[in-house]
Amino acid sequence: MKENNKQRFQRLAMNRVNKAIKSIELIGNLGNKSLYDSTPEERKKIIKAINDATTQMKIDLEGSSKKKEGFKFD
Repeated sequence: MKENNKQRFQRLAMNRVNKAIKSIELIGNLGNKSLYDSTPEERKKIIKAINDATTQMKIDLEGSSKKKEGFKFD
């Protein structure tokens, strides 16, 4: 039986949200100062990029979308 749009949405949402949560947890691991060396500015850039992406995701879910470039250090 072919899945309908609701079933497809739920399947994709569950997979994508779980991947996003896992990725955010892995990014958080970068805060371990005994394993990684970073500047406060680098950490702030990461936090800003995640916050910007979250804000954009909220806009997209509400139905009005403007795509943004990915994260990179200058």
